Amino acid sequence: MPQIMTPPAGCLGNIGYYGGFYAIRSRPAFLNHVNAALPPNGLDRCHSYSFSAMQQCLISILNRFVMSPAAVSHISRFVSIFFALGDAASQQLLINAQADCNLALFCYRYGPFQSNLSYLLQMLNTLLSALNSVTGNLRYPASAAHGNSWNRSIGECYDIGPWFYVQNGFVLYDNTGPRPAIPARQYMNTIGTLQPLNLPVPADGFCAYGPHDCNLLQALLGFNQSIGFRCAPIQYYSACDLSANSLFLYSSSNLFSIPQNCVTAYGSLCVPLQLQVFPPVWTWQTL
Repeated sequence: MPQIMTPPAGCLGNIGYYGGFYAIRSRPAFLNHVNAALPPNGLDRCHSYSFSAMQQCLISILNRFVMSPAAVSHISRFVSIFFALGDAASQQLLINAQADCNLALFCYRYGPFQSNLSYLLQMLNTLLSALNSVTGNLRYPASAAHGNSWNRSIGECYDIGPWFYVQNGFVLYDNTGPRPAIPARQYMNTIGTLQPLNLPVPADGFCAYGPHDCNLLQALLGFNQSIGFRCAPIQYYSACDLSANSLFLYSSSNLFSIPQNCVTAYGSLCVPLQLQVFPPVWTWQTL
């Protein structure tokens, strides 16, 4: 049996080991290529799928890997989701980190445990650092001058991009603000930057239509389903405009101010949502 050890010195401190892999809730800094890829520089970028959720997913896989070597393939599949979202710099970092991590996992599994644990933790946290800086998973800057920053800290929730809210067949909100009650079919065919491709009128509720967000969200949902367990929560939170008695999505894609009498995701009226996700067949010019 492996000896119980404390996390070794020198690792980034995001995954540790003490009789099992566990999360240390600290997030590495963004790597240098992020600011270069996502101007303007110096703004506080946030994730759509949070670092905390990525960390928890890897830990769930790792603790399975201890029992079954076959689980190591899930790490590669998980990383591949984010590889597809990255720019060239993000992709190269993931390639290098994944190769080093696979070697470390092999050594950990089949070599002397104590001598390989420190190396494994170092490589896992290097991989986490690369995942943390995948540009395609980074959303609007937390700056009032460059979009809204309501949802700066999303915990383990998914922060969806462009969306609209349908109630009784009418669109009442979208990410640009409250709207007059426009029939959903008419709305979907009149928004200037939205090009519908013969999709049906959505049922009531929140509907995502950003191709970027749909690609990531569908890939994550499919991954979790295919491996038979929920790696990390994928959930959304509503906010409620009490004056209009209407819900809207609590998301950094909102381009309007928070209503004065709105209860946000930090309030007691907020509930997890079921979100409809359209196939990523839309063209949204602002992405």
